[in-house]
Amino acid sequence: MFNKYLYISIIAILCMIYTSCQKEKNIVINKSTIEFDKFHLEDSLFFTTIEAKDVDSVLYNPKKILYHKNHLFVQDFKSGEGKHIKLFSLNDCKTIASFANYGNGPEELLACDMCILNNNLWLYDLSQNTIHYVNIDSILNNKFKLCKYNLNNGNYYSFAMLNDSILLGTNNINSDNKISYENILTSSVVRKGIYDYYNENISLPALNDAARCYIKCNPKTNEIALLYRYTDLLEIYMPNGDFKCSSYGPERSDIMIHPTAERANKTKETKKAFVNTYVTSQYIYALYSGAKKGEENWANGTQLFVYSWNGEPIKKYHLSQPIYTFSVDEDKKILYSYSLNEDTFITAKLD
Repeated sequence: MFNKYLYISIIAILCMIYTSCQKEKNIVINKSTIEFDKFHLEDSLFFTTIEAKDVDSVLYNPKKILYHKNHLFVQDFKSGEGKHIKLFSLNDCKTIASFANYGNGPEELLACDMCILNNNLWLYDLSQNTIHYVNIDSILNNKFKLCKYNLNNGNYYSFAMLNDSILLGTNNINSDNKISYENILTSSVVRKGIYDYYNENISLPALNDAARCYIKCNPKTNEIALLYRYTDLLEIYMPNGDFKCSSYGPERSDIMIHPTAERANKTKETKKAFVNTYVTSQYIYALYSGAKKGEENWANGTQLFVYSWNGEPIKKYHLSQPIYTFSVDEDKKILYSYSLNEDTFITAKLD
């Protein structure tokens, strides 16, 4: 009888050890964070349709929307063809320009991400490792040319422009730092931001895949926000890369992945956190999914989180329909997006 109970006890202990090992975190992004379980305010956000006056305003696969002076720059993607960027006039309710051809020619891009700084539209081509810019006024006048810089480092998941010469990039596959400061004029690179812990057996590609994050710059202060894809974590850094603050919540989900040599494989336990982001000088807006892989709206956002630039959780909106991308007119407190259900631009008033 004694041996039987001893055997059962040993098995139980081994199971506990196994379970503990299984739950060991592969990555700890930041231990110096403020945890929270709810936002100060909570509300619903209802969308209304913007009736476009032209068929060109029907988009194929909008990936990003940027608001600028009553216009929307839209990065639309149809693999292997067409133009990357459309310019939609909110005054005229129609598309007034399309540009940035798909291709590998002098003024063409194979891939495209975009941001706005100092009245210039910046376009980053991950596939060709180049950064392009064009003056926005020249686009509106239909007399413009893309200017290009070649990047020596690149391979960034997300980018922002700190100023006219410094590109900020995240998740460089050859680095275990969070942020790369690449000078597009000299090709010099400074890297900032370290992970508090990651398993030494994780490869750099798997680390950067698991810790993918969006990077945004405050248009007035140049403070930097990082928002993560697979955990509901916000980090804020000073322009020079010094850590300022961090907020973790409300679900405080861990990064649940299976690392391989080349990537971080997602499992049925992997939860999608932020699917898109937008910042103004006053607030950080984060579109949140909360779905696990394979669940409905894994790729889209059903909630909108609003933070201050001190990391304070201000408000959570429940969206009347899922969306993938959005932008905000800070002065009018209006959110713009594109309906996944109706193939049209939509808008909502932020209280």
